[in-house]
Amino acid sequence: MNFHGLKSEKFVSFEKYCDVYGILYERAKKEGIILSQENVRKHVCGNLDYIKRFSDYLGNNVSFTFDIKQAYMSGYDPLLFVKAVSDKTVLIHLNDFNSDSPCLLPGKGKFNIKQLFSNMNSACYSGNYIIEVYSNAYSDESEIIDSVKHSYSVLKGCIQ
Repeated sequence: MNFHGLKSEKFVSFEKYCDVYGILYERAKKEGIILSQENVRKHVCGNLDYIKRFSDYLGNNVSFTFDIKQAYMSGYDPLLFVKAVSDKTVLIHLNDFNSDSPCLLPGKGKFNIKQLFSNMNSACYSGNYIIEVYSNAYSDESEIIDSVKHSYSVLKGCIQ
């Protein structure tokens, strides 16, 4: 279950936010659910330093959904985000970007998806990748299929 979490403009102390997330994480786990904190811009975990501290504070009681476009729109190199929490990542939202658009189909921008796959393979990532883009990122279903084929081809090349 993706958790966007606290919006940046709201004030809750760092410790309180972590403690509440930790309680929710444990309750979800007892029900067989993974509560996965996503790096959403305009939310506290859209900040790279915050997410590192969050991960350290919670130890093994945290999981992450990593979203490339959210990292990019927050002003970060997405590979720095994934490096910070790759060992606790359970889901990756694949997308691409360029200077004109923060949300493109994988393979249509400048993001180094091969490096992402290679880094996650090195971290023994066994979670899922899903393509998550806005409707203006494509005009036809075939573009999505082509992007899936491209992504799978790159991924396959990284694990051989």
